[in-house]
Amino acid sequence: MRRFFLTLLIAALVVSARWPNAVAFSAAPSLAERLGFKATDKILIINVDDVGNSHAANAAAIDAMENGLATSATIIVPGPWFPEIAAYAKTRPNSDFGVHLAHTSEWKTLKWGPVASKTEVPGLVDPQGYLWPDIMSVYKNSTPQQAYIEARAQIKKALDAGIDLTHLDSHMGTLQYNEEYFQIYRRLAKEFSLPLRMGSQDLLAAQGGGHQRGQLDSDGTIYPDFLIHGDRKSGEPIRDYWKRSISALKPGVTEREAVEVYELEIVRRGAQPFFTVITIGERASLADVYPSDRAVQPGDLIRFDLGCLYKTYRSDISRTAVCGAPTDKQARYYGAVLAGEKAAIAAMKPGVPASRIFEIGVRVTRESGLPHYERTHVGHGIGLEPYDPPTLNASMETPLEPGMVFCVETPYYEHGWGGVQVEDAVEITASGVRRMTRSSQDLQIIG
Repeated sequence: MRRFFLTLLIAALVVSARWPNAVAFSAAPSLAERLGFKATDKILIINVDDVGNSHAANAAAIDAMENGLATSATIIVPGPWFPEIAAYAKTRPNSDFGVHLAHTSEWKTLKWGPVASKTEVPGLVDPQGYLWPDIMSVYKNSTPQQAYIEARAQIKKALDAGIDLTHLDSHMGTLQYNEEYFQIYRRLAKEFSLPLRMGSQDLLAAQGGGHQRGQLDSDGTIYPDFLIHGDRKSGEPIRDYWKRSISALKPGVTEREAVEVYELEIVRRGAQPFFTVITIGERASLADVYPSDRAVQPGDLIRFDLGCLYKTYRSDISRTAVCGAPTDKQARYYGAVLAGEKAAIAAMKPGVPASRIFEIGVRVTRESGLPHYERTHVGHGIGLEPYDPPTLNASMETPLEPGMVFCVETPYYEHGWGGVQVEDAVEITASGVRRMTRSSQDLQIIG
């Protein structure tokens, strides 16, 4: 499917003081506070859209919800696989299912028509008998009243199927991007006493809907304080996406959640994860461990040691980030390991023994701010296997040859404090060395 989990969105309920523009319309407490959480707490909802349009979508949503990757889902009631997901939801009343109110059917080969009689909603139906493929055709050919009739029919069908609905959303935003249609959205929330998914205040204001959240407040309708919608860009280089994904980490994200997001993206791009180490804070000193529920907090180091398998070949890359401005020690120690790694790479060329690269990497790391640095190797070959010979250690006299590929690294781990690491793949060429990893080697600042 073009959207693997269809639309993966993250609706984060955040403290108003941290994002003042997001709630400038109201001085009322955030939803997190109204639900009994602290003002500093962040409550995360991970939602799967478009459930019910195919068996694959249903299976993915069920797997995500049962295994902790998603916490809720919204169902396209006129979708051809609605009966399957409805039967599942009926037997799990504690699961979080809402209705993804569909007034459009945008897929070219996967189509659906209205739930209501076509004679009641003629303006919603295209010449082939399906819902229109885009929202502008809905606005041009239909009316808000017809949109209300169809939306109400979808909600009633879900309720009649035994689904204990928890929220409403508008597929493709049909009931959100036009003021008259938004009033239908508002009406449905009041009629069925259901929360609505809404865009963030800045987004709404930019589209002329800056007043909408205030109207929902007056109705007593609940909605998330803040919404972040997945914004993967078409053709975006993987290194740019990786860097942007790291920069998006905020206090509260756990190792386990970060690993899940990374590995899902690797699979989406046609590769297979073979090891993923993302460690936070004091756990960054642990070289190869399973992810935990340790969450990112201001001041934490975050160490990434990542590898995947692509068409039988292995990759291995390491980077380090810090949540907020780095301390002097964090910056100094990272600068030292980066200097050591760069010096080791710069010395690599045909004929140089592997032991010489080890000596240079360790010496420069010590001279650059880590005088007590110790290490058994500063890299290894990589290709069909994650560890190919030769290893860059003190006893390896094998000379480097053109075509050899290495991962070069000078990591530092200090128990109780954390760890810093930078690792890059390089190829030995006839005249020297070529760094294959293209992402920035700098200490990444997030948050």
